[in-house]
Amino acid sequence: MYKAILVEDEVHSRKRLDVLLKQIPEVQLLGEAENGFQGLELVKKLKPDLVFLDIQMPGMNGFEFIQQLDQLPMIIFTTAYDHYALQAFDTLAIDYLLKPVTLEQLQKTFTKISSWRGMAKKFQPILSPLDHQGHPLAEYLRRFSIRYGSRWVLIDEKDVVRFFSSESLTYIVPEDGVERIVSFSLQDLDKKLDPEVFLRVHRSVIISIAKVKDIKSLGSSRFQIVMKDGASIETSRSYCENIRAVLLGREKE
Repeated sequence: MYKAILVEDEVHSRKRLDVLLKQIPEVQLLGEAENGFQGLELVKKLKPDLVFLDIQMPGMNGFEFIQQLDQLPMIIFTTAYDHYALQAFDTLAIDYLLKPVTLEQLQKTFTKISSWRGMAKKFQPILSPLDHQGHPLAEYLRRFSIRYGSRWVLIDEKDVVRFFSSESLTYIVPEDGVERIVSFSLQDLDKKLDPEVFLRVHRSVIISIAKVKDIKSLGSSRFQIVMKDGASIETSRSYCENIRAVLLGREKE
């Protein structure tokens, strides 16, 4: 029995899939979401095996939804457009179903899943988007889903000043200065962020290169970095060479 959720903004399509999935004995539908933000909540709460995922949705599209996950369930795209197919399979999706989805399509999908599931452990190292960046078509995480009270927002990378970790939690600090928790560890973010945009300067801090205001040497392969928002960060020795290369153009102390 596979646990599944639907992430689909069209009511008619959600209802159609709901009816069809009830005719598939191998699946248990645990919940439905009308947008990617609700979908993230369901994934975190229900930990499904499968996600039936629309691509074009308001606020966050299906590809951005996948990038926000720290663990990747099996993804089955459902869409009215065939031109996303190459990009969809680049995410290692199990299937790509064109709307209106039929019962025959779903039955074939679950036959495919049953065959694939036996190899799941073998392929698990490449199933997480955190380890997927080596693929030539993989994209870096450009927007970050953040919960503000009862609503979700996406913060663009250009608006991020830094990330930092504290007491096993990771925080994002945008230009408005309001610190918010993100679901990724700094180690995860290190793999998902564009190294042309962000730089790790301490085991607990990643900064936006464009938001650096000043940098000075403290000696012993350490630096003090002042950000445009006024934050002052003392770097670790272990990141000295990267800091020199990126921020100082390999200048020597």
